[in-house]
Amino acid sequence: MAVTEESRYRLFKQLEDTLGAEHANTLMGHLPPVGWADVATKGDVESLRRHVDVELGRVRNHVDTELGALRRDLVQLEERIDLRWEAALSRGLHRQFVQIIASVAAMLTVMLTLAVTVNQLLGG
Repeated sequence: MAVTEESRYRLFKQLEDTLGAEHANTLMGHLPPVGWADVATKGDVESLRRHVDVELGRVRNHVDTELGALRRDLVQLEERIDLRWEAALSRGLHRQFVQIIASVAAMLTVMLTLAVTVNQLLGG
């Protein structure tokens, strides 16, 4: 027989008539709000705790695995960025080196031209 709110109320009224309101409330307070089949035992709670521990362990292992993969991906990304940065820096330095050599060559040309011109002006 299922315990309904109506049957609980009738029980309370009978207890109230027999024991008085205070004792009826005390006794009803010790009954579960649902049927006894719905009440968890210490064993149920312990079993659930063990199950949750196992599941948390699986989740922890999965997260650790994923974090390890993420770390490896980040290291690989960092290496690729470093290689690209080094290549770009190398190209930039090469370009600047060529520009400096061209500037030095232009300055030497101007200096030689001035030296020849001064030498000609001085009668050389």
